[in-house]
Amino acid sequence: MRGHLAEFIGGENEVFYRVEVSAKGDLVTTVLDPPRSLDAEGAAIVRARQQASIAAKQLRESNALCPRKYDAVALPASLIGQEGWLVYLLASASPQERVLAGHHRLRVSADGRQLLEVTPLSRSCQVVDAAGDESQVGIMITQLIARVPFETHVLASLTYRVVVLVIAEKHTWAVLGGSIELFDPDRP
Repeated sequence: MRGHLAEFIGGENEVFYRVEVSAKGDLVTTVLDPPRSLDAEGAAIVRARQQASIAAKQLRESNALCPRKYDAVALPASLIGQEGWLVYLLASASPQERVLAGHHRLRVSADGRQLLEVTPLSRSCQVVDAAGDESQVGIMITQLIARVPFETHVLASLTYRVVVLVIAEKHTWAVLGGSIELFDPDRP
């Protein structure tokens, strides 16, 4: 398994910081002084995020987004066997909240210039109060638009460090960290 890289940009599309995460989870942060210009791939990612920003405005006007701030995360669409970029619009939460639904996945062309697909990852926004829930070990949610859990259920499990039970059609799925399996209540 390879590591991951996040670059933080500003100014005139210049990279100021790089954070590399090794396959073992080690972090290496580098300050670039002077900043460097984005390469072609970085510029495509910036354009893809700009396309997502335009789409987010339209989704907000149609009341398809939660009434809160959204974070955009871009990943290669090759992760799901497609071309271009995936830009996730992730509803943000305060430390006292847990966002369980309300996210969207957008697919943008490889050059970042064309929005190809918008996929809502839930039918509505669901935010629950997390204050005083330090002992909570699980969350249950109903998935109404797919037969299996989405990647955002994995994100919720990893972020909130709980099991997420996803009821989808006739099955209940247990999501724990990066693992998804059918839930069997009779299994110890």
